[in-house]
Amino acid sequence: MRTVSFAILVSLAPILFMSLSACQSSRKPPSTAAPLTASEAQKKWQASSTKHNGYEMTYKVECRCEVIPVVSVKVDREGRVQTVSAIPADAAPSKSEAMTIERLFKIVERNKKGREPASELRAKFDRFTGAPESIFIDPDAAATDDEERIVVLKFQFAR
Repeated sequence: MRTVSFAILVSLAPILFMSLSACQSSRKPPSTAAPLTASEAQKKWQASSTKHNGYEMTYKVECRCEVIPVVSVKVDREGRVQTVSAIPADAAPSKSEAMTIERLFKIVERNKKGREPASELRAKFDRFTGAPESIFIDPDAAATDDEERIVVLKFQFAR
């Protein structure tokens, strides 16, 4: 009985493989939409954020710091930080120092068009909300280890 079952399985393998290949090829290809520019993202953010009662965001800032905390903030409808927490807890920034979506846009703008624009600036924005997902800044290409990366790990509008 085992020999027959194994033989049937082996004979069906090409059919199963072709079926799986057909399923894979019928999937929609990933979106080829061009990434949002900072100004497009900011307009999208302004339009989408007014429809909600604030948001919660978890982020981290990677740099030459000794401690890289993971920070969570709750922001109200007016853009005011309500709560801040971090892991480790003693590394939490104050409410006035915590990142918000608006502050992330200001960081992009300052490093793009400020008095001393960054040598390299890369920003990625959510296609639907316009919220920044990641920002990479290299202030001076000649200097080493001065890069900074801000990564939004989690984002959701408040309910």
